[in-house]
Amino acid sequence: MDMFQDYSDPTSPPIPLDDNYVSRRFSSYSLKQQLTSLAQEIPNANITIEVIGRTLEYQDILMLRISENTGHTYFRADDQKYAEEVPEKKIIFIVHGLKVMGMTDIPCLSTTGSFRILLSYYTSHLDKFNIFLIPMANPDGYTYIRSSYNEFWDKNVAPQAECPGVALDRNFDVAWSLNRSISSCSQEYPGEVPFSEAETRAVRDIFHKYGHKIVAFFNVHAGSYHSSVFRGDAVLYPKGYSDTAIDDDKYIDLKGEIDEVIRNASFQVYSVTVDTLYNWYGLVKGSSVDYASTVYGIPYAMELVMQPYDEQVFYYDDEDYSSLALKDVCYTLVKLFPSRTEQIEALNILEKPSEGIEILKKSRSFNDSTDVLVPPSELKFVEDFINKEDIVYEIKSNYGRTFETSDRTPKRRFMRGFSIFEYHSYNAIIEFIESTAKRHPDLVRLQNLGTSYQGRRMKLVKISLDPSACNPIIFIDAGIHAREWAAPAMALYLIHRLVNDPDARKELEGVDWYILPVVNPDGYEYTRSNRANRLWRKTRSKNSVYDCFGVDGNRNYGFKWAVSGVSKNPCDKETYAGPKPFSEVETQYVRNVMMENSKRIKLYVSLHSYGQYLVYPWGYTGDYLPKEWKRLDTLARAVSDAVQRAGGQPFKVLSAGKWYPAAGGSDDYAFGAVGVPYSYTMELTDGYEFIYPERLLKNVLPQYYEGFKVFAVQIRSEFKELCSNRRYLPEVIEINN
Repeated sequence: MDMFQDYSDPTSPPIPLDDNYVSRRFSSYSLKQQLTSLAQEIPNANITIEVIGRTLEYQDILMLRISENTGHTYFRADDQKYAEEVPEKKIIFIVHGLKVMGMTDIPCLSTTGSFRILLSYYTSHLDKFNIFLIPMANPDGYTYIRSSYNEFWDKNVAPQAECPGVALDRNFDVAWSLNRSISSCSQEYPGEVPFSEAETRAVRDIFHKYGHKIVAFFNVHAGSYHSSVFRGDAVLYPKGYSDTAIDDDKYIDLKGEIDEVIRNASFQVYSVTVDTLYNWYGLVKGSSVDYASTVYGIPYAMELVMQPYDEQVFYYDDEDYSSLALKDVCYTLVKLFPSRTEQIEALNILEKPSEGIEILKKSRSFNDSTDVLVPPSELKFVEDFINKEDIVYEIKSNYGRTFETSDRTPKRRFMRGFSIFEYHSYNAIIEFIESTAKRHPDLVRLQNLGTSYQGRRMKLVKISLDPSACNPIIFIDAGIHAREWAAPAMALYLIHRLVNDPDARKELEGVDWYILPVVNPDGYEYTRSNRANRLWRKTRSKNSVYDCFGVDGNRNYGFKWAVSGVSKNPCDKETYAGPKPFSEVETQYVRNVMMENSKRIKLYVSLHSYGQYLVYPWGYTGDYLPKEWKRLDTLARAVSDAVQRAGGQPFKVLSAGKWYPAAGGSDDYAFGAVGVPYSYTMELTDGYEFIYPERLLKNVLPQYYEGFKVFAVQIRSEFKELCSNRRYLPEVIEINN
């Protein structure tokens, strides 16, 4: 049974489904009848239906007030002895249908059976909260889309100067004045003045009366079929009128729990985006979520976008929204295994930016994979390329840009505490290192390096038994590439073991450890908060000329900068080296740490993923090796052996340039410019590309730690008296091919 079938005349039988579809209208009366019937079916709940407003078309705006039915009487501390009242609880305020586009396609909002299930879920939480639920905030707009063929309508139907209708979720009085230039013919038209519409005034009055009790506000709708906006399901939080986010961490920490609910309910692995209104829509003014958060200070104010989609979806175009087009929403990961030199050379054709194909990993040798992320529009091109070149390949569908595997398990960090075997938000990482320093002031000191491009604090962790001893330093950084989540996880595990494991005192004797857990915090958070950008690699700095973001931080160091393996296109998604060396504030901080401690840093390791490689200079060329390459190679193989003895996979050890030439890397800079004797890039994990499952961290991180113990033994035994003016500088030798 359709929840919104017409029952406006209770004495008349239901209208049969025939060609006269326009006569089959939704009405607030029919909705009230249905809700009254449903309320009687929900056990252990008091459900009352209130009329909180009336629309221009004389339809009632209804609200369900849902509270716990305990059957208990409560003693009152006044002259009345008993009263049939329960103690007042906080309120969760939920509004369905401020936006009505697509609402008929969301089962839990449009059919009786699934709406009953939704109500049952709400009532299961009545021991903690009361629920205020507006099931349809825009009955006039909903009636219009059901009685016409304009399925892209998203407003009410109030008469305006040019075109009818006001976008209700742009009619709230927060940053509203920024909306004034929008035409009334736009689906975003905000009205003549804030709260010009009866529907928004009804919602406003609930905030005004109960704002001091409301702890969460949810604006629930079916999203948009706009080609530039359609991205799947999302939880969006303030702000929309500014690119400044508020309390990112508390919202992003909901992501794992939301994903868990979806998997448990539907056995799907689609992931919900958690992001700001601004990042999702662009500039948004007059939204209900911003109004709840900014004006009334509601602790949790969110917009829930529930978009039904399959492997193909429909969307409309700005220029002609009566025409429909098909758009796949899932990318495909193709792993290519070249076996001949000409096949490796042929792979260069896939690097053209115009093709929209992203090279995630290049082949380092024959039968080593080149991993390519392919948009749906280019699948035929890649298929033809594979057939032409006769290259062995593997395919993983539904990968990357709009699909995310379960690499982040559900968690309640605020209840369970910080688990070292989980992926965490950057705020949580900072909290962890700060609390570690407070608990262990004898071992841990923090150095404030500054803030990232977007203003996130960056702190260097210094672990030492005796900071005044002038010990050699092992300097480790991680996360210069945003999507490589396993690298910061390894850095945090090192901090955890060195500080909390009594046996780790051996690794601290005669050696100081400097660890920067996330070099690129802006990019890291960008990959966490939006599944469409899970595979983002670069920083998030804005190019001053082009409307593009980010620089590959590991091509931005000032040693042989941009001589090989880089892109000079600011819009390149992978290897843009920046406008100049050290253009990024984040790479400047790493450089500063190296230069300030150049006499003492004897080992530098940059943590990356993936591939299970341990490489050393030179990275800018495969034609030359440093004179000391055998020493670098020997230590790297000893580390690999230790990891293998611990049960892990051995590293593939070679020079970075033989792996593939790429200039401007941090390992080359440390070795060639600063004079660090041992400098490496460690590519962690293999088998899962960048989406390394969180559940496997507890297996691999302890294995890698055994390799770092070997590093410590070598540095301790080789370097002792450090506070002299002598500085190591490498020489190079030519490779005999």
